[in-house]
Amino acid sequence: VVFGFVIFVFAFWFVTRELVFAQPGTTSGWTWLWYALPAFCVWLFYLLSFWPGSMSPDSLDQWKQVLNGKLRDWHPAFHTMTIWLVTRIKLSPATVAVSQILALGSTIGWALAVLQRHGVPRAVLWVTSCVVALLPVNGFIVVTLWKDVAYSIVLLILAMYIFQIVMQKGVWLKQPRNWFYLGVVLALVSLYRHNGIVP
Repeated sequence: VVFGFVIFVFAFWFVTRELVFAQPGTTSGWTWLWYALPAFCVWLFYLLSFWPGSMSPDSLDQWKQVLNGKLRDWHPAFHTMTIWLVTRIKLSPATVAVSQILALGSTIGWALAVLQRHGVPRAVLWVTSCVVALLPVNGFIVVTLWKDVAYSIVLLILAMYIFQIVMQKGVWLKQPRNWFYLGVVLALVSLYRHNGIVP
């Protein structure tokens, strides 16, 4: 209760304080890649440790559906179809794990580059990049064939889109391609989990 109260007080202070906007920063086209590199390196080590990837009973059920082509929607069929599509490169759980590492690492790198453009100091972003890469839970989960990984990726993208809409006071929405991107991400959030429609 005390711990919850302390968190509540901090959160209340954080959301009610006066906003101080930092000076916008600049990024190059490859800034996201630099922020993604720690995750790529550390998570590939996790993949080698758990080669060819980690699978739970849910993952095994989806893998069986990929192999026999008989889809059931107990686990979102769209995610099973995504696994099927990715494994056209090579039929191995490692192919899915590598694609998850690349997708999540790239998304984190992109999100940190967006934060840099909005004035977050580079030191904070580098610490964040390294902490995210080194957290054991992230390393274990990203090499596991779960719908939650794909869902988390698109949910992070959605959160960053909303962040940009708020920070730019709606200007982000004036570009037609951004409406398209937002629509695709909203569809993916809804398709990768049965309760994904809620966000």
